[in-house]
Amino acid sequence: MNPAPIVIIGQGNDYRGDDGAGPEVIRKLKEGDIGINDSVTLIAGPIDIADIIDRWQNTALTIFVDAVFSKGTPGQIHIFHPLVSPLPEEWKAPVSTHDAPPFTQALELGRTLKRLPRELIVYSIEGQDYTHKTELTPAVNRAVMRVVDLISEKIILFLSETHN
Repeated sequence: MNPAPIVIIGQGNDYRGDDGAGPEVIRKLKEGDIGINDSVTLIAGPIDIADIIDRWQNTALTIFVDAVFSKGTPGQIHIFHPLVSPLPEEWKAPVSTHDAPPFTQALELGRTLKRLPRELIVYSIEGQDYTHKTELTPAVNRAVMRVVDLISEKIILFLSETHN
């Protein structure tokens, strides 16, 4: 069976406040009407490194969404293309607020094993509150909706380019 050409992974823990941003993006994409079909696989995490690599290998496009805690403003959206340019050093720290290891470990192992997607986009949403609760803060909730819009636009463009 050939994998879907697009895989979207929303990493995170729904029981750690803003860390649930990634899975919430996946839920919103499932609710939306953006033409998601057999061409797109949606995965809500937390998922481990091996599963990430298994899911994204041989895909034309993988989009990875996760919450991040850096020096940014809560709700700020960071967009990276790590196969084109390296992630900033401060994003490579091996910390995580969920059970799954950080994305950077999957990226480095995928490189070592030569098991990467053709295109990889990372949307990191700056979180604020990672305490034990199921609600997102208002700033992160707004960012989730913006990321859903950005991903929807990318999927529509990608599918129109590949089907023409």
